[in-house]
Amino acid sequence: PPHEAAASKARPLRSSSQRGELWLLDRRGLAFEAAASWGGEPSGRPLSREDPLIAFLTATGWVIDTSEYRREPEKYANAFADTDYGEGPDSIYVPLIHQDALVGVVRLDRPPGIGELGYEDHDLLKTAGQQAAIFLIQERDQEELSETRQFEAFSRLTAFLMHDLKNM
Repeated sequence: PPHEAAASKARPLRSSSQRGELWLLDRRGLAFEAAASWGGEPSGRPLSREDPLIAFLTATGWVIDTSEYRREPEKYANAFADTDYGEGPDSIYVPLIHQDALVGVVRLDRPPGIGELGYEDHDLLKTAGQQAAIFLIQERDQEELSETRQFEAFSRLTAFLMHDLKNM
């Protein structure tokens, strides 16, 4: 039908990223560790809180597009100072922010064939990053709760056994 053809022209299809990485803040809150990757091996290199990229994402909460960085480096200040993050393949760095704190970073290879990212794209990626951060924090909290419950069960069992041994 003609209306479907017009709708497909209005919404261009975009391909998805074929490679990416996820860094999450460790439990001690000292560094961001590679937690997952797809389409390749993780870098394995932790990112400290003092890393220029982490410091920039913490201060601004911006989505970083390395192709835009190469065109307008002054826009991103020193986000890639003394690093090779901005020199690799075109990437998009999405901060994972929960309650005004950076809890993780996602790096996506720029999908082939997409043009310049607009404000709407940046806002959508930022919102998706906030949603992902909420789910990741909930998962981490659930794991900690489970560990606490297991420890409590172990403590009760130990107390019960010690009581029985004492009475024997």
